[in-house]
Amino acid sequence: MLTFVLEELRIAEIRNEDITIIGAIAAHRMMNKDDFKIKVGNNIFSKIVSISHNPFEGNKFIGKILRGTPLSINKKVYNSKIKIGIGGIVPHGFVGFGGGGKLILPGISAYSTIEYNHTKTERA
Repeated sequence: MLTFVLEELRIAEIRNEDITIIGAIAAHRMMNKDDFKIKVGNNIFSKIVSISHNPFEGNKFIGKILRGTPLSINKKVYNSKIKIGIGGIVPHGFVGFGGGGKLILPGISAYSTIEYNHTKTERA
């Protein structure tokens, strides 16, 4: 899917230098170069900056959302003019499904946001 999105961006005259791929890893281990090469492929990795989200640094508080969750997200994503989330929607044993909107919370959220969302919010 990423290949097709990047081709559309190229057609729209958006340069590779103006694109950053951010791994939305939530509070999991940050991705390293080898992880990104596997995830996006060597061809894309060699042309486009790829970084892993850090849930502990570089986040911006936006405000409180549903159920009072304080939302802080990755500053690079927040400051980007165009944001494109790519991922699957997959069954998840604990939360029903992963992917979709979870690219934002928990994907690119600060650890404090993730922790609040996982421990302090009331489940429907």
